[in-house]
Amino acid sequence: MTPPDWLESLMHEVCRACVSEVRGRMSGFSFRWAEPDGNPLGTWLLQIAPAVVEVAGGREDGATGYDGVDADLLALPGCLDAVESFAYDPGLGGEEPHLTLDGTLGGRQVTVEVYFEPFEGDDPQTIFDVNLGGWREKEPDRDE
Repeated sequence: MTPPDWLESLMHEVCRACVSEVRGRMSGFSFRWAEPDGNPLGTWLLQIAPAVVEVAGGREDGATGYDGVDADLLALPGCLDAVESFAYDPGLGGEEPHLTLDGTLGGRQVTVEVYFEPFEGDDPQTIFDVNLGGWREKEPDRDE
């Protein structure tokens, strides 16, 4: 299911706030979302995490990894119209550490969670191909 346009726009703003202007970023982000009636928070939920990448060719063929998240703590609250809370959650009870931003956007209650590690079970969608010297999307028939 595709997210609504306004939520996709928010996703891009949050991702932009999680990329260092100095260091940049080689890989992308994964996201998950849910409508208010589809999660226990009762708000629009947007979750962002670093995407898993795979190396093809060379000594590290088949290795996976991800870029760290460089969250700009001053820019993230600017992604919403009004912020009710902004906190770091250390991930107690088996949950992964993340930032949580609660507030409103366009009159909607929104919760944004930014994780520092990939979502559990995420498979690589992007490959750095050492032989080609560049990035490409993973093609299931060709790469599996």
